[in-house]
Amino acid sequence: MSRYQDKPFLRFLDSYVLDAIDQLSDDQRRGLEELRPMLAKSLGLDGTWQEIVSAAMEFPESMPESIRRIWGAYLDAARAAQNPVDPNEFVAEFIGANFPDIAPPSRDVH
Repeated sequence: MSRYQDKPFLRFLDSYVLDAIDQLSDDQRRGLEELRPMLAKSLGLDGTWQEIVSAAMEFPESMPESIRRIWGAYLDAARAAQNPVDPNEFVAEFIGANFPDIAPPSRDVH
């Protein structure tokens, strides 16, 4: 089962976190920009896709900075343990730990 099955907003939330840690590809960014009007209409919100996600989740303005701080600690711990760093794994763990009602328990992040 895909991580996003029956949870289309989760892809936007994952992308929000990837964007906050500067791990969103240009292709992903373009795709999100193309989907912005649909996201805005479905949620009844306006703004950039990041602003729409933030408003829908009722995030404080400091959320991207908080995510970056947690990402930095994740990087430090991974390097200290000589573990590989996988931004998608970080995102899945971050969302699962902080928003368990949105994220499925699956480890499949693709």
